[in-house]
Amino acid sequence: LTYSELNDLSNALAYYIRDEYSARVGFDLKPDSLIALYLDRSLEMVIGILGVLKAGGAYVPIDTGYPQARVDYLLSDTDASLVLSQRGLQDGGSIDLPSDKVLFIDLGEGFYQRDDVSNPEGYSGSGDLAYVIYTSGTTG
Repeated sequence: LTYSELNDLSNALAYYIRDEYSARVGFDLKPDSLIALYLDRSLEMVIGILGVLKAGGAYVPIDTGYPQARVDYLLSDTDASLVLSQRGLQDGGSIDLPSDKVLFIDLGEGFYQRDDVSNPEGYSGSGDLAYVIYTSGTTG
């Protein structure tokens, strides 16, 4: 991807996140709102991180190698309202994500065809969360 294409895709995702958040939660996304990323290392992961930040939320990366119990714990503990994922991880995968929270962000998804891919108005500031990372406890 060029930087321009990356910007356009992450802007389209930011608008999609805001729209879906409002529709599913019932109110607009606020700064410090946590959005989980259950993605392989891919272009979608980079677009997902930027899209969440541009939407005004904070991302929570979840390793696709984690067992179901760990994924469930992270989703419960963060109370993430949305989970960005890829269709290939759900098709025949061993992890069951909450279907009412999942947004698929594969590059072929229709929301990327959005007419307006201008930079979204900023919702968050320098004092707000950007991400939350869980560790095993042995890294610190």
